[in-house]
Amino acid sequence: MIAFAERLLSAWHADKGIAIGKRRFRAPNVQRLVEDLTLYIVPQVNPDGRHHSFTVDPMWRKSRRPAPAGHAGEERCIGVDLNRNFDFLWDFAKAFDPDAAVACSTKPCDPEVYVGPRAFSEPETRNVASLLDEHPEIAFLVDLHSYGELIMYSWGDDENQTSDSSMAFTNMAWDGKRGMFGDRYREFVLDDDRQSLVRLGTAMQAAIAAARGRRYALQQSANLYPTAGTSDDYSYSRHLVDSSLTKVLAFTVEWGSQDNPTPFHPPYDEMKKIIAEVTSGLLAFCGEAVQISSANPLQEVS
Repeated sequence: MIAFAERLLSAWHADKGIAIGKRRFRAPNVQRLVEDLTLYIVPQVNPDGRHHSFTVDPMWRKSRRPAPAGHAGEERCIGVDLNRNFDFLWDFAKAFDPDAAVACSTKPCDPEVYVGPRAFSEPETRNVASLLDEHPEIAFLVDLHSYGELIMYSWGDDENQTSDSSMAFTNMAWDGKRGMFGDRYREFVLDDDRQSLVRLGTAMQAAIAAARGRRYALQQSANLYPTAGTSDDYSYSRHLVDSSLTKVLAFTVEWGSQDNPTPFHPPYDEMKKIIAEVTSGLLAFCGEAVQISSANPLQEVS
């Protein structure tokens, strides 16, 4: 994210375009992104967990919340998976089918996907929610993760459908039935939103591929595995819970290949190539967001 900001601002200051692989971003487009949009960049949501991953355990993915009482000194009992701590179907045991293979856990000593003691229990996730609360102009969000070379959009709890608005996370009558593919339940999404999400993801996918030929898979989040409490679903769900809030079209992007020896933070020569392709993807995403918002003048761009 720091490299993205540096590349964008350097080009803007020099009144030049940006060339990444086979993709060219023209100088007027760069000027517009800097001068006409508001871009909020959060370089690292989980600094403590990231530091531990760099210095101690390269496969660490949780935060560093202290272990609960009775588990002091147990490394695996430290932390929360922050991308399971947002307030979207956080109580997954109630919301999902008991047989659904939901990638979440209520056990603090789960080494990967502990959801935390309650939704937004963690300061890191509250920071993200506060950003959205304090800046209602935000209409798009990209949450960068590693690893997997994926571009994912809502929903993450079940397959999407566009015909039955009553079949939705807000309808408690469907509690206990989510997360099983091929059954009756599917999560409702407006077709216009679905088309915009695919359009944004496709633009990002093409720009990433133009950098050096890596093709990130574009898919609905649930196609990876059913989840609850994720940042993208929470961000997109907000306007459906409270109609006064801005609609946020949200994505999770998993950069980097599982073939890297330390996939959460590859060797720096490889990381520089990943940075370039992600920068290319984000530039294309921002450009496409401008086009989508121009067709809807009531929605500001961020």
